[in-house]
Amino acid sequence: MRTSNDNRGFSLIELMVVLVVFGLMVAATIPSTTRFARTGRLMGAARVLAADVHQARAIASMRRRSYEITFASGRYAIVRTSPRETLRVREMPYQVTMSATDTATFFPWGVTSPITVTLTGPGQTRTVQIRATGSVQL
Repeated sequence: MRTSNDNRGFSLIELMVVLVVFGLMVAATIPSTTRFARTGRLMGAARVLAADVHQARAIASMRRRSYEITFASGRYAIVRTSPRETLRVREMPYQVTMSATDTATFFPWGVTSPITVTLTGPGQTRTVQIRATGSVQL
């Protein structure tokens, strides 16, 4: 007669050890993931702002009217100056604020006054410089 001690599966101790190791690995990756998400929000907001600046400049040139980008703490708007009409309002992502030195006005011939927009997130800052030619530097 043959007796076998055929235990299939895992013991409770083995399962607990695996769960503890898995929990430690997850806990170690949370700070880097959070930092990555914050940086992504800030850089994404800067890229969207740069694209909107290019669009406002192109619209002003194409339609032969003056357009401006007005800045507030948590948003900005692309506005036709005469007659006044808002084309787009863009909200900043969560925890991203901005401040600008002035309003960016785009004339039909493509020139604007140079301004600097500062985007601020938790522990980070990015600047977007709008040059007199309408080009953008991040």
